[in-house]
Amino acid sequence: MDNNGSSNKGSSTSVSPEYIGFATAFSFMIMTDLVGNTLVILVIMTNRNMRTSINYVLVNLAVADITVAIFMGIKFVIGPTFIHPDGITGRYLCKFITGGTTAWMAAVASIYTLVAIAVEAYHATYRPFKRRSGTAKNIGRTVFLIWLIALFWGLPLYLSVTYEDKIKTCAEHWPYPILPKMYSFGWIIVAGVIPIAVMCVLYFKVVRRLWLANSRTKTTLRWHFFAPRSGLLPWCYLLVRYM
Repeated sequence: MDNNGSSNKGSSTSVSPEYIGFATAFSFMIMTDLVGNTLVILVIMTNRNMRTSINYVLVNLAVADITVAIFMGIKFVIGPTFIHPDGITGRYLCKFITGGTTAWMAAVASIYTLVAIAVEAYHATYRPFKRRSGTAKNIGRTVFLIWLIALFWGLPLYLSVTYEDKIKTCAEHWPYPILPKMYSFGWIIVAGVIPIAVMCVLYFKVVRRLWLANSRTKTTLRWHFFAPRSGLLPWCYLLVRYM
């Protein structure tokens, strides 16, 4: 491994004009994500009257989106421009930092935070008074469950991603060829079909309730339809993965 490391240091890293264009555009997206979500966190945490249960869920969404942006930036912007270490250091860097696994885990957390927002919108619409006393107590459990689901689903990637000496970068190594196909299909179900179906059903019920509600109720609940927009970035990453 030491010999490989010394040979790597002697090689040069060149980038194409296409990569420069991609890196510039992607870096702009990342900076927009970081600035926007950081502002969301600062506004909520520095204003006492905004420290509501649903806003704490939005903070979790912002944290997840920031994590996605940082680790996707490391993988696709910084990664191609530097020589990756090999050996044990390279393997652990691939698993936790440069391989993009943490970004995908955070993307799952972001998606299920959107589901949690949909659940909050549903309960606020149908059982607003019943939820006021219990939501603040349960919000920590909800956030913990979201990240537990994300960690559980990201675990196979943490185990399979490693440093590949032949290509001098991170790659997935599975014990059986069928496993990556099953895992990719599982992504469609876990990060696509299930959350989309749940959110569609819940928001359909909310919209139907709003359609029949008076103007005061509509004003109170209208913001529920705009809050989830801050989490579109993970869906773009998932779309790229499926393609």
